[in-house]
Parts: sequence; structure tokens; C-alpha cells
Amino acid sequence: MMAIADVEKILPKIRKGLEEAFEILQEKANGNGDWTRGVLNAMNRLAEKLSAELGKGIQVCPNKMSPKGAGEWLLDLIWYRMTDDDGDEHLREIVLAMESEWSHYTWDVKYDFEKLLVVRSPIKILIAENYHGDVLSMVEGELKSYADSTIGETYLIALYEDGKFNYNCYRITAPHQWEVLTNF
Repeated sequence: MMAIADVEKILPKIRKGLEEAFEILQEKANGNGDWTRGVLNAMNRLAEKLSAELGKGIQVCPNKMSPKGAGEWLLDLIWYRMTDDDGDEHLREIVLAMESEWSHYTWDVKYDFEKLLVVRSPIKILIAENYHGDVLSMVEGELKSYADSTIGETYLIALYEDGKFNYNCYRITAPHQWEVLTNF
């Protein structure tokens, strides 16, 4: 699994890539579908830019920009590593898992966040609209109640509210405990 030091180097680049996408989307997006496609495309481009840092074998799903056109798999987006150890490809790890949910209902966002809780990945991203202002409370409640989080997992939460995105970042330090990262 990716080391915490590598996560630390990549997080600011992820945030910058998302901010660039959000800036364009705020001007041009016409509905939830545009927001979702814009974020997915931005994350595809970012994976390509970071390929040297992420290491050999990184692929993105869904990747509509790829000639193979890999479709969605379990989550809105994943970065995963394939290896070719014995002449046959093997899925080895999910490097990044992302869900975006534009519903105004917190329970819809909760459903997507729970998928992030159960997937094993060092970087997990939730992008949502903080319509009722209680998404962050839901996230913290879910982090407290989920017993199987892996120490070192990092959750980047990007919440859209009042025309801008606010970012919150949590790193699991022990079961039911986390630290809030401020410099990412």
C-alpha cells in the first residue's frame, strides 16, 4: 500500500487539480451530470500527470479518455495498480477511491461515503454539496462508528456550499480516531 509520505506529496496536487476543475465547472457546468463528468475528467488528467509519482501500473476507472474506455467499477472513480508478475496481469491495490454525490439529501451522501469506508485505499475522496450543512457531521459520525478503518487512511472531503468549496482532511490514527490535516 502507498506510504503516508507518498500520500502527503500527492494530496496538495489532488486539491490543486480539483480546484482548477471546480473553477471551470462553476462557470460552465449545467447540472449535476456536467459536474460529475468534469470532476472525473480532471481526475483522469491528474492521474496521467502524476503517473511518475504514483508508480508503474496505475490505471483509472472510469477512463473514457482511454482507448480501452474502462467503465465505472464500484465507485465513481478509482486509481488502481496492476502488476504483471508472471506474464499475467493482477489487480494489486486501489491507490485512490472517490465518490461524488450532488444530492441535497444527506442520506444519499452517507450511502456514497459508506462505500469509501469499506474500500481499502490510502486516499479516499468525497465530493458533495453541503446543502443542509450537515455532511461534515455525518462524515465524522461515520468515521467514529466504523471499526475497520486502516491506520493511515486519508479522507479528503470537498464540500460545495455558498458558491465555493471547503476542504476537510482526516487521517485515521487508531480505530475510531483521526487527526485533521490542515496543510494539504
